[in-house]
Amino acid sequence: DGYALMLSRITKKYPNADVFCFTVLPCYDGSGTLLNKYNNVIRSLAEHFNLPVVDLHSELGITYYNYDAYYLDEIHPNALGMKLIADEFVETMYEYYKG
Repeated sequence: DGYALMLSRITKKYPNADVFCFTVLPCYDGSGTLLNKYNNVIRSLAEHFNLPVVDLHSELGITYYNYDAYYLDEIHPNALGMKLIADEFVETMYEYYKG
């Protein structure tokens, strides 16, 4: 509900702003089901508000097997992880503005 309220307020207050929604990064500490629920809500609300989604969860190529290369700890990305995030955001913006 809080995410929906936030998107509603932002899009009403700044109707000409380009707002991008980001899914939650992959996490391999046993919380996968909860993250999938959050990400489904993010995607659903982005569609409802007609907003683009930067899909960090599905598009970065982070798996259980390479997770340590991109994270400082169980949650926070390292410099290489942040580069993946930035590259995905740039790609999403490119596709959005190209269309």
